Order: sequence, then C-alpha cells, then structure tokens
Amino acid sequence: MRSFISKLAVNILLGLSIFGFISPALAAADTTSSQNIALTPSSAQLSIDPDASSTGTFSVVNQGKDSFVFSVSTAPYYVKGEDYTPDFTLLPGKVDASKWVSLAGATTQTLASTKLANIDYTVRVPKGTAPGGYYAVVFAETQPAIKTGVVSHNRVGGILYITVKGPVKTGGKVAASSLPMLRVSQSLPVGLTVSNTGGVHFLTTANLTVTNLFGKQVYHAQLQRFVLPQTVRKISTTWTSAPPLGLYKVSRNATVAGHVQKLPDRWVLVIQPWMLVLVGFIIALLLAFIIRKFTHKHPKKIA
Repeated sequence: MRSFISKLAVNILLGLSIFGFISPALAAADTTSSQNIALTPSSAQLSIDPDASSTGTFSVVNQGKDSFVFSVSTAPYYVKGEDYTPDFTLLPGKVDASKWVSLAGATTQTLASTKLANIDYTVRVPKGTAPGGYYAVVFAETQPAIKTGVVSHNRVGGILYITVKGPVKTGGKVAASSLPMLRVSQSLPVGLTVSNTGGVHFLTTANLTVTNLFGKQVYHAQLQRFVLPQTVRKISTTWTSAPPLGLYKVSRNATVAGHVQKLPDRWVLVIQPWMLVLVGFIIALLLAFIIRKFTHKHPKKIA
C-alpha cells in the first residue's frame, strides 16, 4: 500500500508539473538596422467630395547618425485576417485609391542626420466615385549607396484613410475573443474582436478591464484602432503582472460606429505554474494522509 501511495503521489506531481509549465512561446525579431528612418504622422484621415481634392503632408525623419538617400512611392492598402496583416497589392474588383495620390517634389532625396524632409501630397477623388472608404499608403524607403550583393532597405509608410462623402451604411459588432476559465501562467491575455459591416472605416475604442474578487481594478487598457469596411479586427493586450493565484473578472467593451457595445463579464482563475505544483503537492500529501488513516482504521485481516 505504501508503495502504491508513493507511486500515486509521484505521478500526480509529474503530471501537474508538466501541465503547469506548458505555455506559449513568444518570438522576437531583430530589428537592428544602421538606417534609422521614421515617418510622421503614421496616418491621415481625409473626407473628400467626388471630383474634389485634399492636401496633406508626411514628414520623413532621419533618426540616425549618417545621411541616407530615400525614395517615395504610393501603393494600395488592404489588410488580411483578424490580425490585420498589411497587404499592398490591388485586390480583384477593388478601386486603387493610390492612383488618386500625387506627390510633390522629387521622388528621391538625400536626408542628413537628425533632419526631416516633408512629403506634400494631394488626393483627388474622381468624379462619380461612390461614397465610402478608400485606402492607400505613402511609402518612404531608404536606398543603399552600393547596389551590389545583399543590401538592406528600410521602409516606413503613412496610411491614408479616405472617406468619399455621401450616404453610406455603417454598422458592426463586438465579439469575445478566446478567454479560458483557467489560465496557468503569470500573464493574462485579454481581447475582443470588432467587425465592420458597413461601407466606411471607423475608429473603435476598446476598454479591457480586470478586477479582483473584491471588485478592485487591477488592470485596465484602452486601445484605439481603425476597422476597415467588411473586415474583422482583433484587439488585444496582456496583463503581465498577475499575482501567483487569484480569481478575476474580465470586462470588455468597444465602440462600433460611435455606439458602445459591451460583452458579458467573464471570470478567470489565474495561477502561476509554480503555485500549481505547490497545490498539487499539498493535494498529494493530503491524499496520502487520508489513505494511510483509512488503512490504519481498517487493517487487512489475515485468514
């Protein structure tokens, strides 16, 4: 019996240990580069009538110690999937709004260290364009001094969110992203998805809040993202400083076309792996103690 108890306790601890230390791995990319280029602002919103135009400016900034040559260009802007992976190719049946964008000045310039260069642009909407949202990007890309062998290019872009004026349908929905009842980790990812069923983009504001069992707020994040027409966007963040053990209520809401939509609250038990092992060890000891007490009260009779 004692041998059985020992094996049982070992197996419980081993299983809990393996389960507790399984967690998703995060990969980080090396973004180190000798060419330090930036562009500001990162995006611009334009509201234009058909057969009319609007102007604006992006600024290219050299944040490095050496000068570089950069070129400017335009491209269509779309997204793929809920993670909004950028796509700069023209999709079948879509309007290429990058053709509406004209850039002033030279398309290739030299920029000294810590200096900036302005990119003036004009967006002209063709006559007869249907009301709704259209999207393009203005790129600034470094050009290597020596164009042989393997060379490095750094590219930054400013997104143009163009609204062609006129009556257009708006709408969408907030939905819950995956949230387990038990989280074995020292962090808690919290998120939601926002769908846009209309014909023009909107800016959504997502509020993600975590409160403990006593109603005290322990984490809050407010995130703003653009949601393009006929797409679903995932908006998420991670609470990285959860205590070793706790029961928490997650509250989530987001604005859809100017209206707030709230998701039902969800309770999550968060426990760090080492705490789970400790709890498993205590349970195993209690189990062994109970079995031992039982065997002492009911000894096996010898015939």
